[in-house]
Amino acid sequence: EATYTGAVPLLPNRLAYPELLPEPYHDVLLYADDAHLVPALTRLLVNLDTVDRSALRRWATQFDWAQLAPQYDALLARVAGRL
Repeated sequence: EATYTGAVPLLPNRLAYPELLPEPYHDVLLYADDAHLVPALTRLLVNLDTVDRSALRRWATQFDWAQLAPQYDALLARVAGRL
């Protein structure tokens, strides 16, 4: 949601973030662990102007409810049809 509004995330390199975030942004927007957080934040702030916020916003639109709702509806209809 924040990325969709123009914020630039700095995310841990765990959970689902590496799979969700576009590969070209991994070096700038992901950090390995707590020991790497401050260096990663410093690197991001120094290179913030290289992050294409409009590209990140376009990427984030896939998580917009207007995009997800029809997919959920179709999935639930398929599941309901099997019951």
